[in-house]
Amino acid sequence: MDQYARAVAEYLKEHVGVQDVKYVQGKPATMSDIQAWEDANSPFKLPEDLKAFLLSSDGFKMTWDVLFKQEVHHLGNMHINSLAEIKKMPMMLVPHDDADDDDLLVVPPGSVWDPRREDDGARGPDGWKPPFPSAAFDLDSSVRHGRVALVFVPSFEASSSGPNVGDELTPMRSVPHKAQVWFQDISTRWHIMADSFSEYYRLMTAHLGLPRWHYKLMDVGMDRPTTQWFNFFRPELLAMDLDKGKLRRQERKRRN
Repeated sequence: MDQYARAVAEYLKEHVGVQDVKYVQGKPATMSDIQAWEDANSPFKLPEDLKAFLLSSDGFKMTWDVLFKQEVHHLGNMHINSLAEIKKMPMMLVPHDDADDDDLLVVPPGSVWDPRREDDGARGPDGWKPPFPSAAFDLDSSVRHGRVALVFVPSFEASSSGPNVGDELTPMRSVPHKAQVWFQDISTRWHIMADSFSEYYRLMTAHLGLPRWHYKLMDVGMDRPTTQWFNFFRPELLAMDLDKGKLRRQERKRRN
């Protein structure tokens, strides 16, 4: 992941108008640090890809500015909390609203999970409904337009013969869980952003940490200013460059 982040930084530095690209890598966490976190937050355990990330860099931050019409805009922000900052958070808490985002306060219904209703009716095309989350931990405390969380959900398939989360006869520690990354928009609705930490990390860097980039993956979509910036930087070119770089590395391996 560190190599991927460096590739993103190089892409930004070569882009017209971009300046002051800052990349901060935390000191590596230790296995004892991770064990202490899991002991304190039992029965939940960090996913293996997040463990590997923290063991190489305990936290991550990349910011960058753009000079546009003689004005400097503090635009990009990519951030992953350090292990100490990955704290349990209540899923009912309403995130801070941006004062300038009144147009985003009304969001269409039909999200993944709405904590304001016992049954939000959110189902997939085959009638599938996301499992009720067991716990959530803050993954990026720098986001101002919502909240990013590492959410633990039951990993077994629901069946009439299987265990039921919340059943007094089924203790929480006996239920297997998987960790996903969810995003809570400013209307308090939760959305599944990625099925793993690695997938979320790639999404974050591929979108260059642009403001409100999370909304591009939702029914509400990005607002007009963010869309304009997104079109200006054309991050799909970054994906193409990274793919080409991967192909070049594979070609060199074959030659060697």
